[in-house]
Amino acid sequence: MPKLLSSAAVTDRRTEGAGFDDYPTSPWAVRALVEHIAGPGGGSEISDLTAWEPACNGGQIAAVLEGSFRSVEQSDVHYCAIGARTVDFLAGKEQLDPPPNWIIANPP
Repeated sequence: MPKLLSSAAVTDRRTEGAGFDDYPTSPWAVRALVEHIAGPGGGSEISDLTAWEPACNGGQIAAVLEGSFRSVEQSDVHYCAIGARTVDFLAGKEQLDPPPNWIIANPP
């Protein structure tokens, strides 16, 4: 078997107890996704859409999305100081009304 050279692939991750991993998404990655969603026309249609970031943590993804979407809802499974709602998205018990056009997240 060949040796893995990428430190990302061989890093030994340990989470104490039942903690949550914290892997913030870089703004450039979110901007690239928004450009892909907007398509070659530049995104005039995207400004009429809504998005939900259900694993917001520190709000890094939502901060970028807010510049492109009409509205962005933020939530997380644990309390966030940014004022997002506390929602267990994976439990599926709480949904937005009306539902968002896009659900965009970097899940833990």
